[in-house]
Amino acid sequence: MTATTLRHEGRRARIERGAARLDEKVPHWRKRIIRPLNMGSSRFDILGQVYGAFHLGVHALGLHREEEVTHGFRSNGTERYKALTAEWVAFLG
Repeated sequence: MTATTLRHEGRRARIERGAARLDEKVPHWRKRIIRPLNMGSSRFDILGQVYGAFHLGVHALGLHREEEVTHGFRSNGTERYKALTAEWVAFLG
C-alpha cells in the first residue's frame, strides 16, 4: 500500500495499526487512558495520555509525519477530530 492509500483507509484500520504499535512499545498502555479522550488535544489524545504530550509519543514511537495519520493518531485532513475520538473510544470499549 502507498502512503496515500494508507492515509485514506478507514479510521478503524488506522486505529488498529496505532494500537498495535503501542502494544509493541508500551505494554498495558490502555490502563493509562482516562476519559474524556480528545484526539484534537495534544495532552488528552492517546499519545498525550500515554506519553504526556503528543510530540513525545510521536518521538518515542519513531513515527514520521505521515505515520501519525496512518496509525490513527492524527486526522487525515478530511475527517474531524471528533469522529477520530469517537472511533478510538469505541475501539477501547
